[in-house]
Amino acid sequence: IMNQIIVATHTTLATGFEAFVKFFMPDVANLHIINAYVDTPEFENQLRGVLDTLPAEDRVIVLTDIAGGSVNQKAALLMGEYGFKLVAGINASLLLELVCRTDPISDKDLAAAVEQARGQMVFMNALALDDIDDSDEL
Repeated sequence: IMNQIIVATHTTLATGFEAFVKFFMPDVANLHIINAYVDTPEFENQLRGVLDTLPAEDRVIVLTDIAGGSVNQKAALLMGEYGFKLVAGINASLLLELVCRTDPISDKDLAAAVEQARGQMVFMNALALDDIDDSDEL
């Protein structure tokens, strides 16, 4: 059983995530990308096309860019049919962790990875100063 990771984003953001992963793992084999609405308006068909090529026994995780976006909404409609796990709000830390995992990723593991990835988002000025004045505007 292999973990298959699909990155599906609006426009070409997925290509950027792929380039990021290939910087660290040039021979990555379990990463699949979909640049939605670039070559076709039919994102659902694109996602079905990728899903249909993956071995049925593999663990499939779909990562999308925006929780309320059309890519995530359409992916959510296919979750039950295909049985994949869906995470919205991809970031580089999460993606790298998931593609590097060789053991089957459980729901508990996936939830922990999402929490850890959230922690990678840090307002560095606040961390460096350790006391941002509340009157500062962002």
